[in-house]
Amino acid sequence: MRTEGRFAPAKDRTGQAIPSEVSQSIVWDVPGMLREVNAASNFDAIIEVQRLPESKRFLEIHIREIVDAEGHVESCALDKASGATALDQQACRLVASAATVPPLRDPDSRAVRGMRVRRIAFLAQVPAAK
Repeated sequence: MRTEGRFAPAKDRTGQAIPSEVSQSIVWDVPGMLREVNAASNFDAIIEVQRLPESKRFLEIHIREIVDAEGHVESCALDKASGATALDQQACRLVASAATVPPLRDPDSRAVRGMRVRRIAFLAQVPAAK
């Protein structure tokens, strides 16, 4: 992948190239297992809500955030929306309200300003069995 992949650098609002961090994972779909629960282990954040639109049990979004060298989120934008507008808006507010997040690091382990893409899962709470 490193030798054959072609990537454009992440850019901030001014168009300057900045370091970025994006993680990917593979999820196996095991028969008899809830795919949503299996997939949830691969998210950067899991948010439980009382219910989701259209009786869904699981929604996924990706957010793109610019983080300064101290770990403060400068900006947040949706990279992949869930289709549920209220939840999409809540995700960026949640990130923006966090005091700090781990800063990105350069090859020498120095904290640097950069872009991070995070995967967030919304899971509907399952009512307790009676």
